[in-house]
Order: sequence, then structure tokens, then C-alpha cells
Amino acid sequence: MNILMTGSGGFIGKNLLHYISKNNLFPNDTLFFVKREKNNLFCLNSKQNIYSLSDIHPNVVVHLGAYTPKSGVDCNNINGSLSNVVFLNQLLSTFKSIPTKFIFISSLDVYEISTEPLSEHSNIIPISLYAHSKLFCEKTLEQWANQNNVVLQILRLGHIYGPGENEYQKLIPLTIRNIINNISPTIFNNGLERRAYLYIEDCCRLIVNAIHLEQFEGPINIVSENSVPIHQIVSSLVTIGGKRELSIINKINDAPIRDIVFDNRKMKKLLGLENVNLEEGLRSEFDYFASL
Repeated sequence: MNILMTGSGGFIGKNLLHYISKNNLFPNDTLFFVKREKNNLFCLNSKQNIYSLSDIHPNVVVHLGAYTPKSGVDCNNINGSLSNVVFLNQLLSTFKSIPTKFIFISSLDVYEISTEPLSEHSNIIPISLYAHSKLFCEKTLEQWANQNNVVLQILRLGHIYGPGENEYQKLIPLTIRNIINNISPTIFNNGLERRAYLYIEDCCRLIVNAIHLEQFEGPINIVSENSVPIHQIVSSLVTIGGKRELSIINKINDAPIRDIVFDNRKMKKLLGLENVNLEEGLRSEFDYFASL
């Protein structure tokens, strides 16, 4: 089996390659990593030999490569969002032979903002240009896969955390950076909002498991069911960092408190359970940042 992966240089991609290598998965198979250079696509295999994409015949494609917002203000980046659609079209038109399986990494941003637990049955109302681009790619791939008899899997990733989040301006990496630099972390409205984070290694294992599915199962949310208040996450990081002398700054604003919780029964049924608890995962990410 030849496996073609896009986005191997990103947060998820780097961790996925490390997970595959560490666990000696697909030992007799060839992994190809797609790179873009001046709008041309070429491939490096696991031995760093360079190939033209049109010269290889992947059985499986794992499409991670995409513009991904690093902070909330980037969600409506026009050029970035359009590039997701353009890159997918370029990828599909370059294959010399059609793969048998295609794993597409999408986003929970395609769902309507809701106070109810998010599941695959939640209303689809994209909240940004980035979300619209992901949904457009999903629908494009559904048609393409149906026309070409390809087994498609759409994985909508939730809140993923772990080593490698350097470029992201999100709660966990921002808090860790502040603690390491002896800056008091900040929470809002007492940090009562609940969030559910899935550790990156669990995410990678579930993506690999999706490769083995034999029929299209519809979108699957890759999420944790274990939600905790933000203040608990920040307090845990302060303790892990050994900086108990740092006080947590609490700011009050008028923003409504909105928990983001998930129903991951479909994921557990088809792909498996999460294994890494939050405390263990936070410690691993903190150690990673401290080592930089």
C-alpha cells in the first residue's frame, strides 16, 4: 500500500508521521509526503527520494494540507480560505491513477454555534470563510469519491492539543508560554466555560484507524468527551510549571459563557477511545515548550 500525505509539515502532520514511525506502522508500505513549490506539487518518500506526484500511484491519501487559522482573527482570511479549495482541486486533478481510499481532515467549525453537545447530527452552518472552505471541500470530495468509487472518510477535528502547537495563539500554548516567562496567565469570567481537549497522539491514532474503514461512514468528529472548566486547565498548567507564586488574572467582560462539549459516540464506535488523560497531556506539552 502506498500512502500519500499532504500537510506533513504542520502540527497534525508532523505528529502523525512521528506516530507512524514510533509505532512501526505500515512497515512494508511506502509513505509519500506532498510538498508545494511555486504552485507545483512534488513528493518525498520516507527515504527522501523526490518523485513527481503524477508518477506515483497512492492507494490511500491522507489530506491534511490546508490553510488553518492560528488565531480567531485569521478565520476569515480570504486568500487562505480560497487556497484550501484550490489545493484540493489541484491535488485531485494530478492523480495519474485514482486512490482507493481518501481521508480528509476537516473541522468542527462547519457546525452551527450551539449550547448543546456537538455531534455529527448538529446543524451545519459554517461560522467563517475557513469553515465554508472546509465544507466546500467535503462536498466536493463526496461527489468525486462517489463518481470514482473511492472510500472516503471525513474527519472533523475538534480541540486538539499537544507538542508542536508553537504557531497557535490558543489557550493552552499561550498559557504555557506565559508561565514559562513568569507572566501571570489570564482567564475571563472566572474561567467557567468548559472545553474538551483531545491529545495529539490520540488524534493521530484515530486518523490511522480511519484508514482501515472499508466504507464511507459519513463525517466523524474526532473529539474528547471529557470537558473541564478553563480555570481548571490554567490552574493545572501553573502547578505543572511549578509557578504557584503566579496569580491567575481574572477579567470580567460581557461575553456570554458558552460551554463547548462533544458527543463522540460515533468516533468511539468506529475508531476507538481516547487514551491520554488531560493532566498527562498537559504535562507533555509543557515539557515540550520548556525544552525549546
